[in-house]
Amino acid sequence: MSAKKTTTSTITTSDEARIDIKTYAMLLENRWRTRATKLRPLNVTGHMGISKSQVVYQVCEKLTKELGHPVTAMCLSMHCMESPDFSGLSYISDGRTLFGHPHLLPKDGYGILFLDEINRAPKDLLQAALTLIENREINGHKLGDGWIICCAGNPGSDSSDVLYAVKELDPALKSRLCAYTLSPKAVEIIDYLATKYGESNQIVRWMRSEPQIVSLDGTGTTNPRAMEYLIRSLEANKGLDRFTVMSGEIGNSATVQFQKYLSSPASVDIERLLAMDEETKAMMRGFHDSRKKALEEGKINDVSIVNSWIDMMYNHVNNIKKDCDAKGVPFTLTDRPELARSLGRFMLSLEVFEWASAFTSRIGWLHVDKERIQKDLLGPILAGTPELREQLKKIFAESIKRDEAEVAKKKKEDEAAAKKVAKEATKEATKEVAKAKK
Repeated sequence: MSAKKTTTSTITTSDEARIDIKTYAMLLENRWRTRATKLRPLNVTGHMGISKSQVVYQVCEKLTKELGHPVTAMCLSMHCMESPDFSGLSYISDGRTLFGHPHLLPKDGYGILFLDEINRAPKDLLQAALTLIENREINGHKLGDGWIICCAGNPGSDSSDVLYAVKELDPALKSRLCAYTLSPKAVEIIDYLATKYGESNQIVRWMRSEPQIVSLDGTGTTNPRAMEYLIRSLEANKGLDRFTVMSGEIGNSATVQFQKYLSSPASVDIERLLAMDEETKAMMRGFHDSRKKALEEGKINDVSIVNSWIDMMYNHVNNIKKDCDAKGVPFTLTDRPELARSLGRFMLSLEVFEWASAFTSRIGWLHVDKERIQKDLLGPILAGTPELREQLKKIFAESIKRDEAEVAKKKKEDEAAAKKVAKEATKEATKEVAKAKK
């Protein structure tokens, strides 16, 4: 998205005041708390689907929980309203023209009146909105003291590469609003969806792994709103082919990208590691095969994926231990046989001594008393997974064998190099003797 330069004043840099979602929420909340000061309403401009309206609902929900009484979010779509919705329909009573109270203008309670799509509204409605925004009343009907106004819309062509069917707001209306451009961070969107749908949700994990997939500039099919609809749609259509469901929500290209992510080790979460389901085992087996092939071909092999799995499992156990420490309860796997079995299944799948050793060492760091590691940690793991002992012996033996082979290879290479040096020395000596005889 490009922002055009301002040339009508001494300011030559972009005149856009940009804020992220956190700042937007704080500005909105502070305006509601200090509503008696009657600050100018916010007017937030931003691309489609980036949570302009969701923030209003979240702020009202937070205030409701904190204050113990409802703080309502009343969101009005300005492009499908008419002037009487604000001004009220006129009628004659006792020879006087009066206006009925518009039901969309709340008098009682507390809340935020959110005027969405304000720059799509018809001209006569904007005229009515101007009066309401400035005076908090129109045709004798007042907005309740427990309410504030907030506006939002899509950017115009002067500040966006995406062409929306919007119009420029009248300067008089703009002067009555405090204007910001909402530029959310991908992590804010992901955190919100993670809080709502859980960190283990596949779409959330995909976005965590590839945050660039979240479209924030109005050009892609994976804007935050579309991603939330996708999560809901996958849940509602569990019996259908996932590719079919996803392609309708976010398009074919993004769906193909998600399918690639699913086939990568990065898609494994802590629940799947603990369960060591068949899909995870197959994925780990594929990684081991690739690693073996890379080693055989003398290529550099990246083990960061396995290390990240080890970190995930360690952090999971460490969080349990921290909880025990906070409660003053001793941490031991003997009291957690299912966790011990999970750790054993995970270690069984590592298959490489260095990784199993690294994981054992990391788990061992959880204990200050090193003498208790065997009893409280390794003992229960081996007891819960009997075949692990033989597996550890096997991968240890393979490691020793590989190391011995490396040593033997190095020794052979050194001997060959030494013979070559000796041969060259003998050759030079022979030349010197022949030269001396002449």
